[in-house]
Amino acid sequence: MQETPGTDTTKEAAVSEVTGVVLLTSVVIIMLSILSISIFSLDGPDDIPHTRLQEWINKSADTIYLKHSGGEFLDTEKCEIVLNVNGEKYVYPSEDIYECLGNKSVWELGDVLTIDARREWNLDIKNDDEVELFLIDIPSQKPIQVARLKTNYERKPLLKI
Repeated sequence: MQETPGTDTTKEAAVSEVTGVVLLTSVVIIMLSILSISIFSLDGPDDIPHTRLQEWINKSADTIYLKHSGGEFLDTEKCEIVLNVNGEKYVYPSEDIYECLGNKSVWELGDVLTIDARREWNLDIKNDDEVELFLIDIPSQKPIQVARLKTNYERKPLLKI
């Protein structure tokens, strides 16, 4: 230890202050880098495609038609159709959607998907059947569109005049 003339302090005291500042600075930098890595490594929310379908049923042929009428194109590998007919669940998988669209991997605007319920599930759709359709995004397992299909084309007026 070297003493400073005229004072009772040594040069060693200044070295410990610098070492402390360097250690604290390095700890702060390490903590900030860990925090930034954890924040930037998080995945964002799943992107659910926004699209609009027109759907209708031909009850005499037990056929369901779905027409892409607006919004984003759909990747046929990432969607499936679930039908709920009177409480019974029927699934039309992505492979069948791909085949029905002529082996296209994208369901584009104007494309019509035809599901023959009798051939596919041996299903006979009657006038009083309740048919609900769910177009599901497979990666997020969330519905893209939900619709209630009616076989009875007679509509009651909303307002009586």
